[in-house]
Amino acid sequence: MFIQIKAIRKGIKPPRWRRAYLPLHITFSQLAYILEVMLELPRTARFEFEFFQEKDRIFESQGKGRIPYSYEYSCWSAKDSCADDWLMNKTWFTFRVKEQDSAPEYRVEVEKILDDIRFTEESDKSSLFYPVILKEVSVKEDEYWGDGTEINQILKDSCFLKEEGPGYPSFAAVFNRVRKGQGIGTCKEIKSRNNLLGKSTSAMLTEASRLLLQAATEQQKVSPVPKTSATTRVQEKQSTGSLLDLLNSYPKDLLIETAEETGCDLKAQKKPRIAYELARHLLEPDVMRSVLLELPEEDLDAFEAAIKKEHFRPTDEDWYHLEGIYELNYLAEYSDDTVEVPWDVAAVYEVICKNGYRAYHTDARWLIQCLQTFSALFVVGPVKHLFRMYKQRNGSQTDYGGFQKLLQRIPQKLNPCRVMGNRLVANEAAEGDIFLAIEARQRDVAFYLPGETEIRELPANGYPASNPSYKKLFRFLQNDLKLEAELSEELCRYAFMVFSGGGMLSDYMEELNSRGIEFSAKGQIESFAKIIMDLNNHTRMFELRGHTPNEMLSLMPASAPGRRPVIVPMSSNAADLLENGSRELKQLGFEVDNEMTADSIPIMAMPNGLAGEVKAGVRKIYPNDPCPCGSGKKYKKCCGRKNGSHT
Repeated sequence: MFIQIKAIRKGIKPPRWRRAYLPLHITFSQLAYILEVMLELPRTARFEFEFFQEKDRIFESQGKGRIPYSYEYSCWSAKDSCADDWLMNKTWFTFRVKEQDSAPEYRVEVEKILDDIRFTEESDKSSLFYPVILKEVSVKEDEYWGDGTEINQILKDSCFLKEEGPGYPSFAAVFNRVRKGQGIGTCKEIKSRNNLLGKSTSAMLTEASRLLLQAATEQQKVSPVPKTSATTRVQEKQSTGSLLDLLNSYPKDLLIETAEETGCDLKAQKKPRIAYELARHLLEPDVMRSVLLELPEEDLDAFEAAIKKEHFRPTDEDWYHLEGIYELNYLAEYSDDTVEVPWDVAAVYEVICKNGYRAYHTDARWLIQCLQTFSALFVVGPVKHLFRMYKQRNGSQTDYGGFQKLLQRIPQKLNPCRVMGNRLVANEAAEGDIFLAIEARQRDVAFYLPGETEIRELPANGYPASNPSYKKLFRFLQNDLKLEAELSEELCRYAFMVFSGGGMLSDYMEELNSRGIEFSAKGQIESFAKIIMDLNNHTRMFELRGHTPNEMLSLMPASAPGRRPVIVPMSSNAADLLENGSRELKQLGFEVDNEMTADSIPIMAMPNGLAGEVKAGVRKIYPNDPCPCGSGKKYKKCCGRKNGSHT
């Protein structure tokens, strides 16, 4: 029996590949020798087969030497592993040798499985009895490959197949056998044997969680009384138990809701089985690792402290940090206001922590904050700039390779960006290629590099709360306009959203108007205009690649002697504010031009009513003003566009 494969050399263009027939009913040690001959690689026992999707690596065991540690991959012995067990139902694998650094790697795709292959040789139809190259795409003087017909002759002379009893030769034994002219031994009955060298940490953790859940099912301790919604805690005191006990106390609809939130693909329809499937899901180490990333370091500290206690009453400060754990269903609360971590939750958490979870959590949480800040400041930019941001944390030692691996492991749910080639793009801007328009608008300057404090502050508050300009806005909203602190915070976040995207004062005023916020006291509008002008000049904008307008002045070429930067309004409100603040602006080195963007439209007025005299006049209208036709659109999107103005 044979398989048809296509071995594609990695990391080179145009593609270079060889299509070939390889035999089955052999071990991976035998297969490695054949591939080394076929691909003209060094004859070495330092080879490796990697099945990425199955998370398996197969290589020659080097005696009692240490097996390479891998979180993701289980390791298997090549001489004890039958190739059929993998190649009969897998689509591709990577083959590499480690004898010399320059040896290329190959992606080997399994194209067909063939029971028998017959060909014509010397006028007689015969079965194929050796591996053979069918076709190749290469270049005339390939640095690794010679003449394929010569390689086929070598395969025929040295790697011919001989059906024998089951054998499990090492690579060295295969090498010696071929050298003696004895070919490759095959056996239809060969099976893999005791071939696991080391189970991956991930697989071990999953197995541990399965055993814990099985123990919980058998013990079935007294269950807590159900909570009725995602935010309502249990009402009656019960003995502590397992996570399954806790979930069994939930109503069915809440179990289904929790499954959807945590990515559990339920197969069952009845409540007891749903609870079992959900408990098993939440106790999977990778799931716990992922969902706990939603919590800050302080919450994990509180979680670990809770694990060490039994039925304790948390303080208000404790609850502040335990609320997230409770919402993840890793904490039970009872009617006497005591709480406790289910024993199996504590056991799985202990296992993942022994495998370095806290260090991973610290690194991943920091990278998530970097991603959130990147999305807010740049929208689109080089992936390597995110790496520069990541290195801003005090004590960060990660190299670029480690950073890339960490980035790939960030759960999609927690990642506001996506990698597109060498770019990093905010998810919202990736739809419809919006990022291309934003990228075209970005100035040709170096990307701004925020420091650690700024990177932590922006995701936490939604705006640069320590920025003096935003502090002034917050105080004005709270003290002058008498707004609640929560609303003032919200309006500061909205200001950052508007002005970081290059929005206008009129856009922000529309938000204030929609909330019924008015300026009543004398001079408030002038004070507000100065605050907003200062805030706009100190807001980091993605069009400026994260720089502020003030910073851009120092990055731009000097203006011609006697010339000043000119500010133009885009709405009537902005024109009024600029007019009122024109003196201060001139002192800062700016000119105001209220005419450049304005159109003059005729208006008719009847000051004395319908029976009175009609008077004609002219009114200025700006691009962002409501269109006078009554359409409800902005002037620049309606009649202003039709007139050819401000398109």
